[in-house]
Amino acid sequence: MKLSKKLGGLLLALAVVLTLVVIPAPEVNAAVASPNNLVQTGASGTSISIKWDAVAGATGYKLDLCVGGYSGQIYQTTTVASNVTSYTFQNTYKGVEWVAKVYTLSSTGVSSASYKYVYSAPATPANIYLYQWKPNTANPWIRWAGKLDATYGYWPSGYEVKFTTLAGKKIKTYKTTSTSLQKTIKKAKNEGFKVSIRSYRTINTPNGQTNIYSDWSKTKYFVSYPKIKKSVHYLGSSTSTVTWKKVKNAKKYVIYKVSGYSGNYKLKKWKTVSGSTTSVSVPRSFGKIVIVPQIKVKGKTYKYKKGDYDGLSGTYV
Repeated sequence: MKLSKKLGGLLLALAVVLTLVVIPAPEVNAAVASPNNLVQTGASGTSISIKWDAVAGATGYKLDLCVGGYSGQIYQTTTVASNVTSYTFQNTYKGVEWVAKVYTLSSTGVSSASYKYVYSAPATPANIYLYQWKPNTANPWIRWAGKLDATYGYWPSGYEVKFTTLAGKKIKTYKTTSTSLQKTIKKAKNEGFKVSIRSYRTINTPNGQTNIYSDWSKTKYFVSYPKIKKSVHYLGSSTSTVTWKKVKNAKKYVIYKVSGYSGNYKLKKWKTVSGSTTSVSVPRSFGKIVIVPQIKVKGKTYKYKKGDYDGLSGTYV
């Protein structure tokens, strides 16, 4: 299974960019009331909003945004006036779990902290690839990297997976809590499809549960392998005749010689034939070949991309 290079690199980015503030904890006066009902009210990829109840006698409030749990280091700190009971932390990072702390400031001292685990919008799903799809079927199985691969990254509550045809016509959007999805997509059969994914985190707000969303991922497309009807060779012949079913809107077929082994296949381009061709004579010395179409829809050509497919659907000759 593939890992997300894009998300994995953010671990280093967070380590470099997060300027953590080393500030001693305030001296607490137990007689000063802590703010009640601290809640998260919203978030984006770069901000987190909170609110709390006013405390009688407060002269202000001290706010900390920490990373690494309750005892983690302070990322941001500020104070607000006594008539302010909401605040938005800016310049946060996608996919990170934080802790918001609010202290009451008064003429007699500082309260203990009210705290809440809060979340910036999830990281955008990445590294979408086709795990499995048998030729001439309508059941593609896709997978993706759905979590920020960093120390403080969190798992989203779920994902929305949007399928469209290669022509851009909407098929359906599914919800799932997994980073893997296999569905029957009839309009993709024997041609291909496009897919885009966004993640979401469910948070509790004063108005009930709500979802905060990542951006939609970059749209990926996948083309169908043709179904091999037969591979025939005759005794003593050095070639095999391979016949396949035409793929819808195929303008060309590219035939590759396959070497290597599962997980480390190597493809060497052998021949390109027209989209009307459905049979070819192949040297038996090749061992295994894979045939992939180039599909043209509304003036755009869709080609096979090796890195987007986890396996091969080829045939032995």
